Amino acid sequence: MRRRILTLCVTILLILSCSLTAFAQEFDPQNNGSISVTLTEQYDKEPIVGAELSVYYVATVRMNTNGNLSYVYTVAFENSGINIDDPSLAIKLDAYVLEHNA
Repeated sequence: MRRRILTLCVTILLILSCSLTAFAQEFDPQNNGSISVTLTEQYDKEPIVGAELSVYYVATVRMNTNGNLSYVYTVAFENSGINIDDPSLAIKLDAYVLEHNA
């Protein structure tokens, strides 16, 4: 009996959690964002002092004809031939940069 009640409660919680709404801000192409990065050790999560990070301007966000947002490669990356939706995008772009000194 106790197991049935627990199963019922978990089922109700799952149903309620599926009905939650996600909220997002409006896209404003004139508004600049920011990036904050802290590189940490994998196991003890201590910050790594003196680490270097390279950031490349790869694509811009544009409003397409359907009113949806899409990415457009910058001139340096437009001939990369890499699909922007590729799950291994970062790895492939890294290889492209090393190969072409982009």
